Amino acid sequence: MRMLRITKNIIYPELSYILCGFVFSIHKKLGRYRNEKQYGDAFEGLLKENRIMYMREKSIDPSFAGEKKRRNLGKNTCIQKEF
Repeated sequence: MRMLRITKNIIYPELSYILCGFVFSIHKKLGRYRNEKQYGDAFEGLLKENRIMYMREKSIDPSFAGEKKRRNLGKNTCIQKEF
């Protein structure tokens, strides 16, 4: 089977490669039966360890009438920035 090279369309191929490695290492370590928060915390830990700038849990604007602002964020969610 021949592998396709699609890196022409990837804006940051090196960063994408690193982030995919993080995802696979987290899955290998935690397995597949954890919740989203646990995977997110593990991913955030790797970003911090590797000093990669990020913003976690960005608020999504309401997309229809009557929808609450910041609906995608839990009560205890805080937004963190590392710059």
